[in-house]
Amino acid sequence: IFNPKTACSENYHFSQPGNFIYQAQQKQLSGEFAVIRHKDTKILDNLILDIQNDNGLTGCGADNNNYKSKQSSFSLKWVSPIAAEICMDEIGKQCTGLYFNKR
Repeated sequence: IFNPKTACSENYHFSQPGNFIYQAQQKQLSGEFAVIRHKDTKILDNLILDIQNDNGLTGCGADNNNYKSKQSSFSLKWVSPIAAEICMDEIGKQCTGLYFNKR
């Protein structure tokens, strides 16, 4: 994913059984992920990233924060049976234009 605001590429790799790797410039994060599905279709599903490792180097936008042992949560606004837009809010109004695809 190319982020024009930072002129930087970010790479996300999700693999089974629930592992992910994130890379941006020198920064690399890894850990586990889960998709939490809600029975009520009015509530957006959640993508949870449990960050277990951070190499401590600089990523996009000069981000050198250490995310080890942190958790990130995003909402998923499904646009098809296999693709969901990643959103920053719980109601799907602040979406990123990035998509999570099931295989």
